[in-house]
Amino acid sequence: MVTFRGKTVLFVDIEASALERDSYPIEIGWAPAGLLECEGFLIKPTHEWLYNGIWSEESGELHGITRKRLLSEGLDVLDAVKRLDFAFSEKLLATDAVQWDSFWLHQLYDAVARPCPFDLKPVDTVVRGIIAERELDPERTFDAWTTMLELAGPVEHRAASDAARHSKALQALVSLRVG
Repeated sequence: MVTFRGKTVLFVDIEASALERDSYPIEIGWAPAGLLECEGFLIKPTHEWLYNGIWSEESGELHGITRKRLLSEGLDVLDAVKRLDFAFSEKLLATDAVQWDSFWLHQLYDAVARPCPFDLKPVDTVVRGIIAERELDPERTFDAWTTMLELAGPVEHRAASDAARHSKALQALVSLRVG
């Protein structure tokens, strides 16, 4: 497991009903940096999201997730928040879409009338920090990171597998000891 500034790094990804202001989170996934494992879950839309939120058929098709599936298999927002409280506690959370993922994470916590206790960091910033902390050559190592990310496979638009893609790339980078 890879740490940065003394905290375990988790790569986080959130999929949503659309890429618009009134969209809502439909899936959250995460993977510990440097480990080849991931977790995630679907989120059952709240009444408010169903009636006032935006559902994009294109997003549903891209993710391979239907509203019907969310309603039958998704975690209730309170259960989702409890699971994230446990999984994300004391971790450094990194994402490749800070603005959107932060928006959806806050929206999830707003749905249970709680402030979001987590702050998401940009993946590239965290990876550069890990490189610096290990005193590796910044340019060569970051170039290797981007190559490893490409080799880790395409973005699947499923939260857990997309988070695992970042973890897999970092594991490969750390194993090579580039720099």
